[in-house]
Amino acid sequence: MSKSLLILGNPTSIYIKQYIINVLYEKELDVYLGGNYDLSEEDKVFFSKFDVRYINLFKIEGIYKYLSKAGILLGYVQNLKNIKNGKFDYVHIHYIGNHRLMGYVYKIYKKIANKLILTFWGSDILDINQKKAGYIKGLLKQSDTIVIPTIQMQTAFKKYFGDEFNCKIKPCLFGNPVVQTYMDIKSDVDIIEQFIPIKLPDNKKVIAVGYNGSPRQNHFKILEILNSLPYEMKDNIFVLVQAGYGGTTDYKNDLKKYIDKMSIDGAVLEKFIDVKETIALKNRVDIFIHGQMTDALSSSVLEYILMGSFVLNPRWIQYDEWKALGIKYIEYDNFLDIRNIIINILENKVTKYHNEEIIEKNFSWEARKAEWQSLYE
Repeated sequence: MSKSLLILGNPTSIYIKQYIINVLYEKELDVYLGGNYDLSEEDKVFFSKFDVRYINLFKIEGIYKYLSKAGILLGYVQNLKNIKNGKFDYVHIHYIGNHRLMGYVYKIYKKIANKLILTFWGSDILDINQKKAGYIKGLLKQSDTIVIPTIQMQTAFKKYFGDEFNCKIKPCLFGNPVVQTYMDIKSDVDIIEQFIPIKLPDNKKVIAVGYNGSPRQNHFKILEILNSLPYEMKDNIFVLVQAGYGGTTDYKNDLKKYIDKMSIDGAVLEKFIDVKETIALKNRVDIFIHGQMTDALSSSVLEYILMGSFVLNPRWIQYDEWKALGIKYIEYDNFLDIRNIIINILENKVTKYHNEEIIEKNFSWEARKAEWQSLYE
């Protein structure tokens, strides 16, 4: 008889979908997914194809609609209880957000689950404060397993919770769908190039700034540095801001206006791109500049490293797991350092690192799925 699993997470997330495809579909599990969105027709087809039953837990019905904030809370709990009569072998929360809600409803999760699993994704532990940490402490106590993928995230976790939950922590790393697909198609350049989602100039070096449209990427600080490059260099580069998700329309419009005023050609890519488009785009990028203040093991940064771009990463973000495997990239101490690094790259004074073999061996879903599947045993 199949065991039952309720995943609580964002149904629009590519990571949730890849988790379903690569981890859950091979397991004999009855899978339910609870989220906070009404599904698009495309997503309905996807979840139907993989036998996942979706429930919008924040869709409040009946008397709860008239009870304001209390109604949201009570309606959420009632929706949980209504799924499969509120009984699961496993409940697995992906991304520990909405800390205040967790502080109120944490006991219900353990009541409906034989085993409660929590997985931090990055900002849900790296960008919290003591108050938010306090909201989720009850949830941590109720849990059976806490997945904290990276050393950086584990360090942040211990800052708030010490060693109290050490016996529950597992360091499972996410697989990367781009790595898997790239391994399948990399030998055919024509196939890769046909998927490029934006026309890029053949005669210029392409410099990508950030990997989404959120202000957290510090686009403007980096663009300002690029605009200070010598004129003859600026004439030979193209700046690309990938903003397919994250950020407001106003922020993206401000980015476009700024690029238009720079004496450098460039564009903002606002559409969300799929796996093959991602490969084609990053395969064409010569230099990638990352400038967030915090980050977990970023799939996007890893993909640029895989494709052979010169990757500039701030020293305040340490990818210890990558370094332990021998993955190399360029580090800088502050934003002002970026200018000289770019000049040296454009003058062919910097040797390119080769990380492809290490990444393929360690970061495909094929390499990682077993450790995730073991959570449901």
